Amino acid sequence: MGFPIAKMTCTSCKRTEPGVMYSRPRRYQLDSETQLPMQYHTGWCFDCDGVRNIENLSPDITINAIRRAATTLKSATAKRRWFRTGWDCQSSHWLDQGHKFVREFHTEDWHTLGSELDEQANRLVFLSQRSVPARCLECFGYNIAELTRFAGGDRTEMIHPGCGGHFILEIQGSMHLAPPTTKLIHFSDGTFSHEEAYEAPSLYSAGRLD
Repeated sequence: MGFPIAKMTCTSCKRTEPGVMYSRPRRYQLDSETQLPMQYHTGWCFDCDGVRNIENLSPDITINAIRRAATTLKSATAKRRWFRTGWDCQSSHWLDQGHKFVREFHTEDWHTLGSELDEQANRLVFLSQRSVPARCLECFGYNIAELTRFAGGDRTEMIHPGCGGHFILEIQGSMHLAPPTTKLIHFSDGTFSHEEAYEAPSLYSAGRLD
């Protein structure tokens, strides 16, 4: 898969930091059978004194994922019902289209959407019960900060915590990374537990955190 190469340079102290940090998939182990995807982003760790991946405990991404899955499920259900009711009274063309739709959106798709909705709902419950704040995913400390976008600046400018200057993000190219073969497992409080084998989906995306 393609992965961007980027750096951030502070306009005040001239310090440079990586603009994008790759990580293998991370999941929370809630019990012996239940895992949930960890959502994370780049932030500033004062203990590490640099840009690091940090946990993202905001419910916004999860809520949006639930809405998208629910919309897809609602649309597919409506189409399936329409084709089924139209089979006996429509031409063979529509009959063929109905069979084509049901064949393409088969039982596994319904199961996948249902599983995704269940997983995201479980994540909302997990976030509501989480009693400790987000951690740095390198030192696992709490002394972290969001990389806040510079007020009045463009989308590539972010405040440098503890400095007063702001980082300018520069994309320098991309590199190819093989799909990950292991995933990182964390306890529910965010601390690291162990690694497990991981089989990437056939259409693995760097933006999908699972």
